[in-house]
Amino acid sequence: STVKKQLAEVLAKGGKVRILTNTITSPSTKKLVGEFVAANPSSDIKHVSYDAVSASGMLEANNETFGVAALPTYNLSKAKSIVSIGADFMNSFPSSLELTSQYAKGRKPENGWMSKHFQFEASLSLSGSNADVRMPMKPSEYGKTVVAIYNFLNDNKTGAAPKVKMAVEHLMANKGESIVLCGSNDKNIQNIVIAINEMLGNYGKTINIDKPSFQRQGVDADVAGLVKELKGGSVDVLIIDGANPVYNMPSEMDFKGAMSKAKTSIVFASRPNETSVEAKMVGAAAHYLESWNDANAVAGHYSITQPSISSLFDTKQFQDCLISWMGMDGNYFDYIKATWSAVAFPMQSKTLSFEDFWNTTLEAGYFSAKTSETVSATFTDKASSAITAIAKIKSSDLEIEFYSKVGIGNGNQSHNPWLQELPDPISKITWDNYIAMNPAEARENGFATEYGEQKDADTINITINGVTFENIPVVAQPGQAPGTLSVALGYGQTIGKSNEVIGFNAYSAMKGMQNYSTDVSMEA
Repeated sequence: STVKKQLAEVLAKGGKVRILTNTITSPSTKKLVGEFVAANPSSDIKHVSYDAVSASGMLEANNETFGVAALPTYNLSKAKSIVSIGADFMNSFPSSLELTSQYAKGRKPENGWMSKHFQFEASLSLSGSNADVRMPMKPSEYGKTVVAIYNFLNDNKTGAAPKVKMAVEHLMANKGESIVLCGSNDKNIQNIVIAINEMLGNYGKTINIDKPSFQRQGVDADVAGLVKELKGGSVDVLIIDGANPVYNMPSEMDFKGAMSKAKTSIVFASRPNETSVEAKMVGAAAHYLESWNDANAVAGHYSITQPSISSLFDTKQFQDCLISWMGMDGNYFDYIKATWSAVAFPMQSKTLSFEDFWNTTLEAGYFSAKTSETVSATFTDKASSAITAIAKIKSSDLEIEFYSKVGIGNGNQSHNPWLQELPDPISKITWDNYIAMNPAEARENGFATEYGEQKDADTINITINGVTFENIPVVAQPGQAPGTLSVALGYGQTIGKSNEVIGFNAYSAMKGMQNYSTDVSMEA
């Protein structure tokens, strides 16, 4: 009631309200937020999506070239030639489980053909460990590699490395049955990747932008704009749900300091975290296994989340609070049903009864729309300006790449000990993050390259983008590109763990939401 009263006072005065969430794929939640904005036309209300592991570069590139601010969907099972530049599509790339399943289907000789996989990367990834041809390189070289592929396709073969040449020749031999992926968060690099796939005739075959994916929606410029507004002291109410920006935003953005300048801050969280302890008010949010929700992760495909158990504590979903703040009747479950009745039910023709449709969908867990939900996308070539921008990217003698582990991911479930116990499929290490280094360079620096109960890893002090971490383990990782290091994100959280810190928070050292840095130094 206190929150409702304060919010009503702000809205009555036409105040500025900002809602920061993780990517929302729920059509009901999006509709509800939209109604909250529409119900207060005199107020300045804006919803900002934020992804700790950003795909903003891909979103912006697709928006520039196709007019679609979303990710494409892929079908690796149809790709005879797969080229990945820094994209771990079997682990941290959007829809990695689906892509892994597709990839496996194309690796069976009994099909009469088998895909050939080329991987260009700095860190040995799960995808790279399965590649037929792998070329280690610095992350600052991803852009130049993508441009080399583009130029080769345009008959400019000057300076192409032998493995790049091999990859392009295989792509050209499989036009319309190939795919090029890139994990860079640089819009310009992604623009070239789009141009390459367009030249190869892959759109509509192995890539589909007309049926997009909504699994990453955060645009870095929008997030930076919110931080700027907060620092300026103009935000009356900041509402955060499903995100922990104090923990996983780069320290250069100083979200903690920015958040303190909001006149009222409300954080919804199911457990204490770095952001909730800085909030003026905290909403005890229900766990997702206690909650109703829905999802529209890919155009035309809808699913339902049903609670596995009743709420254990006195908690409430963010959506139920929005309903209460707007003075609406019912709860979020009722709202979901009403949304599905209005939106999903008309997309099918199997039954005339909504209750029959609803019960059938609950039993199946999902619904695929019979009517087409495609968007119309027309390609606009942005390669020329992108190549100019990529040429300005500079390398350094030592670079570091930030990546996500299979078990810990972006760290939002790092408090789960089962995930901490899960061995990394590459290094086999559990319960920690560390600095991975090329074995030859580790030996040159006098660091241990073999480990066991009686052999501890050596430690270093490392500074990344001006942020220093002390006594960090160094692990010699075969496959790590010379002149590069790598470190996993998602570690170093302290809240709610009885002061036990697992690993260190590498998010704080990122700059501009980019997944690598050339500003790195270390000392033993």
